[in-house]
Amino acid sequence: METLAITQLLKDTKTKNIAVVDVRTHQEREQIFIPNTLHIPVDELESRIQELKSYDKVYFFCKAGRRAELASEIAKNYGINSVALFDSIFEIHSASQGII
Repeated sequence: METLAITQLLKDTKTKNIAVVDVRTHQEREQIFIPNTLHIPVDELESRIQELKSYDKVYFFCKAGRRAELASEIAKNYGINSVALFDSIFEIHSASQGII
């Protein structure tokens, strides 16, 4: 499993067409919303995979990392360059400084 730090994500936002995808449930997203991210709960990912085909790289995140890892594996099975972020959502939100 490929994992990258938030710093790599921030670099990629400047040079690549990326998507940052929140794979948490709808209820979890309502509790902590991170702007400029796509929301595709992991259990909806396969039926919505076409939404991600146009991106150079897709970063997935959740609360603890397990669903992000699963989402990344699913995406890779469909030929999508993907990464699971294991940083906490709080770290992602604060480190992005509004970029994502």
